[in-house]
Amino acid sequence: MDVDRDERLEADGVDLAEVARRLRDEHVEDVEELLVRRLHDLLVVDAVRQSVLRVARPDELQRQQAHLPPPSPQPPPPLSFPF
Repeated sequence: MDVDRDERLEADGVDLAEVARRLRDEHVEDVEELLVRRLHDLLVVDAVRQSVLRVARPDELQRQQAHLPPPSPQPPPPLSFPF
């Protein structure tokens, strides 16, 4: 209110392009946040699934228990034909 009891609202000029740009930026940020959250959820679920469902193979278990080096590769058995 000024000296003459004028109660009008005085506002500076509003740039509508700037308002639209800020609204668009807020929307883009919301979408980015949603995508990052979904990607994070997928990665966490995948990591948990892999750690829970991982099954050690029998030869891997035997090596761990015996503390032996991995076996050397053996040649395949010769082929025999029953004629």
